Amino acid sequence: MSEVTFGRKALNDPHFVRDIRNGRKVWPATEAKVRLFIEVGAASPALCTTCDHRLDDPTVRACNVRECPNVHREAA
Repeated sequence: MSEVTFGRKALNDPHFVRDIRNGRKVWPATEAKVRLFIEVGAASPALCTTCDHRLDDPTVRACNVRECPNVHREAA
């Protein structure tokens, strides 16, 4: 996976890896999100990297993040 793809999928930030290499500091919550993506998200495309909900979870209501795949989904 390229650096840009990793950043985009993990945090919706295509420049994340480049910025880290250039000295960007990372908050603990951001680190946790990246680690979760590495452990679970990369292996499971069913985990939304925008809102952190599983895409196949019927209990998830429509997301309010415009870029999220759940944005047009209704609650089950």
